[in-house]
Order: sequence, then structure tokens, then C-alpha cells
Amino acid sequence: MPLTTRSEQLLGKLAPTGVEGYGGKSALTKAIFTGIDALAGATQEEKILIVYTDGNESSGSLDSLVEYALENDVTICAIDFGTEINKDFLKELAVLTGGTYNHMYMSSEFQRVYADIYRRVSHAYIFQYTPVEFGDHNVGIKFCMPEYEIETFASFNNTPEVNIPVLLSIYFDFGKYSLRPESDRALLSVVDLLGKYPQFKIDISGHTDNVGDKAFNLKLSQQRADAVKEELIKHGIDGTRITSKGFGDSQPAADNTTEEGRAANRRTEFVIRY
Repeated sequence: MPLTTRSEQLLGKLAPTGVEGYGGKSALTKAIFTGIDALAGATQEEKILIVYTDGNESSGSLDSLVEYALENDVTICAIDFGTEINKDFLKELAVLTGGTYNHMYMSSEFQRVYADIYRRVSHAYIFQYTPVEFGDHNVGIKFCMPEYEIETFASFNNTPEVNIPVLLSIYFDFGKYSLRPESDRALLSVVDLLGKYPQFKIDISGHTDNVGDKAFNLKLSQQRADAVKEELIKHGIDGTRITSKGFGDSQPAADNTTEEGRAANRRTEFVIRY
């Protein structure tokens, strides 16, 4: 049926069947695909599908389901009831689509669970950070409050895509090209990445803002790119897999008329080639 905000219209389409069809497994995946299709045409910015089941999923791929939900910008909140449940399937489905997972044992918990979902989607804290390491990341946050606890999880992979510039958290003293110690984690993450994928090659580029002499900035950017290359070689990466080039202030990433923009332009980037 089409989407509606009228509860009486929705309830009018539902007919009790008693125990007819009771038993067996649930075609949960098919039902979720149908729900996503129903929400796909909605004009609201935030689209949330609440999935409720009391049985095991009988068929279907989690990967294809998550991919379809993300393609349609649909968040899935999963609720299961009872003991014969594929909890891992539902929990991972909720986590990977940015939703919530709740397990209930009693019907009296419905009010608490739905209130929890409403709170999470209407009031939220957003934590943003950029991990230094590349690869799969699982993040969990738990709020312990006087009356209840709230826990949420997220998963993501930040492995660089081929031919896409990636900012490298490398630090230098002003006007110098010696790497500061706090650059070590970022360097080791690149070493690890190149070690995992021996078919990859890497282009390192150095950039500056437009303050000062252009010739000096161009030379400094080249020296800094070369310094990163040398460090990678010291950590066992074959030099033939690495190129380094300085661009001075010729490729700004931000507005050079502001301090924030100039800071963003003083950067070291890399591109993975295959």
C-alpha cells in the first residue's frame, strides 16, 4: 500500500489471521526489500524502515540488502522478539545501514523500544573523526544514563580508492622538510597499505599556500614530498613503486585569502595507482 500518515488507513488494511500460516521461517529479506521500495520514492530527507520479526530469516543475502538500503538512503532499525531469532543477521543489518537493533522478550517492551528509536532519530550526537589507519573500522559508543543505556555501532572502510587523492597526516616544522614525530602513524598506515597490496604504486605530492616566494615554496614542496618517499623506502617499500613531486602553490585545495584556507593548502597528498 502507498505511504500514509493516517493510522486508521493503515490499520484498515491489516486483517487478523489467527494462527493461519504459523510456523516455519520468515521471508524477512523479501519483506525488507519491499519496505525499501516503498520508501525509495519518499521526499523526506530521512527515511527509516522499522523491521519487526519473531522468526529466523530463511533466505537472502545480507550484503545485497545492505547495498540496496544504502543506495536508497534508507536506515533500518531492527526489532526481534523471542528466542528463535537470527540475531547476528539483524544486528549487522542495522549497524551497516546506520540504524538501531533491539531484542525484546515481552510485549510490554514495545513502548520502550519505539521510544528509543524515536529519540535516536530525532535527537542525536554526531561524532566525527578521521582514523589514521586504513582498512576496516568498527566503532562502538555507549552512553550510561541513570535510567537506561544507549549503545550504537558503526562500521566503515577507508581504504583509499585508486586514482583518488588522499590527504596524508604528515607534519613539518615551518619552512623545513624534516618530518615531525607525530607523522609516524600516518606513514606506517601507508607502509601497511602498500605491504598488503604489492600491486599498488603511490604518487606523493607536496603543496604549499601562496605566502612567500614562489620558487622557495616550489622547492620546499618537492623536498617534503621527497622526504615522505625516503621514509617509505626506509620502511621497506621499493622505491620504484613511489613517485614524489612538489607543486608549490599551483594546486590550492582551498581559498588562500583566509588562514583556514592557507592551512588546508599546506598539505601532503598521495594517490594510489594500480
